Amino acid sequence: MENFDWTTTICLCGFSLLALALMMPVFIFFNKIGKKQTEEVEKYQKSIRDNGGVLAPAVVVGARVLSGGRRKSGPPSFVVRFEVEVTPNNGPSFRTKLRHSITPNGYKIENYEMVSEYGKKVMIMYDPHDVSRVYIDTYDLDNYRPARTIWQF
Repeated sequence: MENFDWTTTICLCGFSLLALALMMPVFIFFNKIGKKQTEEVEKYQKSIRDNGGVLAPAVVVGARVLSGGRRKSGPPSFVVRFEVEVTPNNGPSFRTKLRHSITPNGYKIENYEMVSEYGKKVMIMYDPHDVSRVYIDTYDLDNYRPARTIWQF
């Protein structure tokens, strides 16, 4: 520690700042990719709503995990291919498939099938002209909680 002086401190700080400056483009790149994907999802959902989208209840009959799982911090998030049975109010019921990212609360996976999600109630927004264009509007109606919880004591 006797050789640790201001010159060493300034050099260490300089190298740290240089490393941060070199990593900044990587952070910006990943941030832009995330925003672009979010914008594409929002554009897809808006196109369905603009085309006369219909909100209908549905039940999950299949849920295959495509990717995701453990993360170092926070709950695990999965990209799941759902098969749902949609029962609209003014027409015959139909089955359709879609991808959705979820953070399940208590789950069981067997052979890449998320069996704990079978039977969950969801609300689906679908295009009445092309029922293959769908997205999940509200996931798990039985355990639905608003995004912001107001605590009462």
